Amino acid sequence: MITFSLSTGTKDRYLFLGNQRLGVTERVGTSTPELFLNFSDHLNSSSVTTDSQGNVTNLIDYYPYGTDRVNVKNQSFSPTYKFTDQENDPESGLMYYDARYYRPDIGRFTQSDPLSLFINDEEKVKQETRQELVDILANPQYLNSYSYSINNPVVMKDENGEFAGQFGRDMASGQRTISSFFHKAANFTNNQGGLFNKISSFVSNSLGDFVDNVANVFDPDQKAGTRMLALGLMALDTSTGGEGKAISKALIKAGDRIAGLRVTEHAAEQFVQRNMRAGQIASALEDGVKYLDTKTGNLLHIVGEKGKGGYTIVTDRAQKVLVSTENFIRNLTPKHSPNRFKLLK
Repeated sequence: MITFSLSTGTKDRYLFLGNQRLGVTERVGTSTPELFLNFSDHLNSSSVTTDSQGNVTNLIDYYPYGTDRVNVKNQSFSPTYKFTDQENDPESGLMYYDARYYRPDIGRFTQSDPLSLFINDEEKVKQETRQELVDILANPQYLNSYSYSINNPVVMKDENGEFAGQFGRDMASGQRTISSFFHKAANFTNNQGGLFNKISSFVSNSLGDFVDNVANVFDPDQKAGTRMLALGLMALDTSTGGEGKAISKALIKAGDRIAGLRVTEHAAEQFVQRNMRAGQIASALEDGVKYLDTKTGNLLHIVGEKGKGGYTIVTDRAQKVLVSTENFIRNLTPKHSPNRFKLLK
């Protein structure tokens, strides 16, 4: 994303990983762009910024509703996106939350919550908030359509001015993006063959597993049991230097869901036997080359190359069930039935 400021003459290019703002390159006029890195707190508020050499340029802390409690500047640079990673207008003192403006000095929005316009539509409320209407109406804080984060700004935040949500959803989303990156890197290096690549793949998968557990801990949409289990695995990984991953592998069992697909008993046994992790499987389903088996109606998700460590994951055509996995790639043009497998684009 690129922005331009008429008042300061700066041109900024922001760097993201998923929805996480990592930093910005700032150019004043025709000068050489400078890189500044952003470090956020649990609400994704900018807390520390550094230059490319690691020198701290800004140190910021906030009162609960978003006004600055501490704001130390060591250089001329000052982040535009501060509290909950929203854009701050220094002239008006307002913050832009997409759907409406927010006044941090009084902890209130300047317009009413757009949710109030369709509060009578139960299905739309559930779609927008991921909560039941009866649960929303049971909380008296929702009755004030001008309040920020239902007056609980320490653990809640309003992402776009429409509805307050737990920061964990954002954090979980960002963590899963990072986890996906590690698992994709692991799949790639594993398919290159060789001992060094196998070791590199193992390490990347282990990092991806750990980040997956972080996401599950913070995701408010996960069941309490799943979050507690993920927390235990995180602690085990941390205390044993990663040995907890062996337990994590064995947790894939019949009835589990990976990328929304139910795992069959046969597939669960194969995943455990082949030391396959949930994140690795989800990445394969997303990135694998897909073929339709016209004989069985199943889909083949092919990762890598035949004879070079490639493998196949089989799902049903409706993409509801994980049927099995094969540590090889089939002959996709068999002589007896050359048109059996159809490449899907």
